[in-house]
Parts: sequence; C-alpha cells; structure tokens
Amino acid sequence: MRPHQPLADNEAVPSHGPKLYSIRIRGHLGATSLAAFPEMVVQQRGNDCVLTGVLPDHSALFGVVAQIEALGIELVEIRRLVPDPESPDCKR
Repeated sequence: MRPHQPLADNEAVPSHGPKLYSIRIRGHLGATSLAAFPEMVVQQRGNDCVLTGVLPDHSALFGVVAQIEALGIELVEIRRLVPDPESPDCKR
C-alpha cells in the first residue's frame, strides 16, 4: 500500500460537506419504493429512474446505496454533480 502524499500549502483540503448527487437505477419505482428516498427528487428516463438530491455527507450517500441494495434494485451509476455557479444556491 502506498502512503498518501501530504497536501502542499496551496492545495485545497477536500470538502466533506453536502454534495449534489445523481443516482441512476434500473426500472421504475412504485410509491412504496419511492418513500425510501424522501431526500431525493425522482425522474423517469426511459427504462431507468434517476434520483437527484443533496446529501449531507458520505454516510448519507452510502445509506441511499444500501437502501437501493436492500430493495433489490439494480444500481446503474452514481454521479456527483457540480452545481452551476450562477444558480441562486451557489450565491451565498
């Protein structure tokens, strides 16, 4: 195992705060399955369903993935989305 290299003085420390995620799963979700993801917005895209939402940290992301697994749903992909710097959410 290789040791981690220390950050240089001018490098940013990775943020562990809230992040916007898009999670694509195979198939359509019924009302009962949708209730398992209250923090996510759901969109049907063809044969897939996309869950999008801000999750406070990695443990919340892993919780959503565990819920998908527990429901026996096929996980297709997870993307961390970069918010548009012009959006009102980014201007604080």
